[in-house]
Amino acid sequence: MKRKQVRVAVAILGTAAVLGLAGCGQDVDPISQPHIGGERFIEVRFDDVPFPPESTVLEEATGERTLLQTVTLETPLPDAAAVMAFYTPLLEAGGWQVDQEPQELSNGGLLGVWTRLGRTLVVDVEPGEVTADDPDPPVEIVLEFSRLRLPGSKLPDEEQPSSILPEV
Repeated sequence: MKRKQVRVAVAILGTAAVLGLAGCGQDVDPISQPHIGGERFIEVRFDDVPFPPESTVLEEATGERTLLQTVTLETPLPDAAAVMAFYTPLLEAGGWQVDQEPQELSNGGLLGVWTRLGRTLVVDVEPGEVTADDPDPPVEIVLEFSRLRLPGSKLPDEEQPSSILPEV
């Protein structure tokens, strides 16, 4: 008789465990999650940075451990000012703060820096190289996205990014 009671008790406990675990993993509304500094904590990703319409990706470089992602684009926009006119309102509307106002470079390009939630985005716009074959070349954009590193963390020397800003 004791064996039967033990089996029933084990069956009841097993059923209770299964029912208890069935409630785990429910979807939670992200808006109801805690807010940090007045802004709901969200992940800022490089994939969310917009590209101008009809742009072509020329090169992508993503270092998993270097904390720096880079993409080079060609755009049919007419000049560096048009590219900055595209990015400035979009980034500001997306919550990015201007860290460095777009400044003119010696080659006629523009460079601006924005930050958001520990991320840095550098928009470097270079005029296309005019040649006899291409008197109106496309404008080149280099986007550099730097991710936040935890305080005190250090990468191996060979993987340390020297700078996120291009040499001027």
